[in-house]
Amino acid sequence: MQLDGGNDGLNTLVPYGDDEYYRARPKVAIKPDKVLKLNEHLGLHPELVELKQMYDEGQLALVQNVGYPNPNRSHFTSTEIWQQSTVFDPTQPRDVLDGWVGRYFEQQCVNVTSPALGMQIGDRSTLAFASRTPRGVTIANPTIMEWRKHERGLQGVHRVRSKTNDDFAYVQQMGHSTLTLAERIRAARQVKSRVEYAPYQLSQSLKLVGQLIAADLPTRVYYTSITGFDTHVTQDFRHGGLMQEVSQAVSTFARDMKAAGHWDRIVVMTFSEFGRRLKENASLGTDHGAANMMFVAGGAVTPGLHGVAPDLKDLDDGDIKQKIDFREVYAGVLRDWFSVRDTKPILLGDYRPLPVIKTAEKQQARKQA
Repeated sequence: MQLDGGNDGLNTLVPYGDDEYYRARPKVAIKPDKVLKLNEHLGLHPELVELKQMYDEGQLALVQNVGYPNPNRSHFTSTEIWQQSTVFDPTQPRDVLDGWVGRYFEQQCVNVTSPALGMQIGDRSTLAFASRTPRGVTIANPTIMEWRKHERGLQGVHRVRSKTNDDFAYVQQMGHSTLTLAERIRAARQVKSRVEYAPYQLSQSLKLVGQLIAADLPTRVYYTSITGFDTHVTQDFRHGGLMQEVSQAVSTFARDMKAAGHWDRIVVMTFSEFGRRLKENASLGTDHGAANMMFVAGGAVTPGLHGVAPDLKDLDDGDIKQKIDFREVYAGVLRDWFSVRDTKPILLGDYRPLPVIKTAEKQQARKQA
């Protein structure tokens, strides 16, 4: 799940025990009496009530000071870096065109024939799924899968026989796969959710993901996003509303999947392209920064705080210093969730896996307990 625009990590996981935070943000900071306290130093934004409950129940991990070396403050470039698991020079021709999830599909899912191992719920395709043999699809609006009026034409294409034209055979195969996928998505949307989702974009996207999971589609990775986190102006109200939407959407999805018996099969991971600067600006907002924080939720996560709290006296040109490379989080998920032994070809580098997912032994012990 992408928090699009650059989420303010300092007002999400709040260092309320640090006076530097309040000196730098006299108007934008979250007041200590409002913070949902995790310990004597850190707490969550007051609108993250449901996520605080998940944290208390051992269903949520919080990763601090996540980023990458030589941070880029362009929304587009930094998003591509997170999606492709590479740091490139934007002034030079790009030599990496695929994404980290696409490489996982290509290298680890060779015997799986589904064309929808990855599914993006949203209006623009993610580079995370890009590969030489694409295995991901994008659904901007689920109603476009109601293709009864196109079905006859596609079935006609499928019936045509061609012994010499490989390209046409490929069109036949894709037409058949498209019809099959459309039918399964159409059927999945009839699955009744076990809880009521809020009528907001993120909640409705996760509702659809829940329906598709309950319908047992072969999709392994779903990708969705919520926008609006570029809070340069009057941040307080806007950011609070976004925090509330994220918290309620993830919590509702978790309750739905628990009721359906799927929660232990799911990991929810968030990222944002960068954090915000420590000091507030003159417009009661915050500007593009560097290191940030991530949420990782699910029945199999290693709950609690990962990493150390940001040192607000030791900054990099006014920004929080990165202590955990985001590819360490990816490596932990790949190793402990997807059972990938060698993550280097997928992440294009050798990164220490961060243990945000419980090992198989710990998961089994939890179930037995």
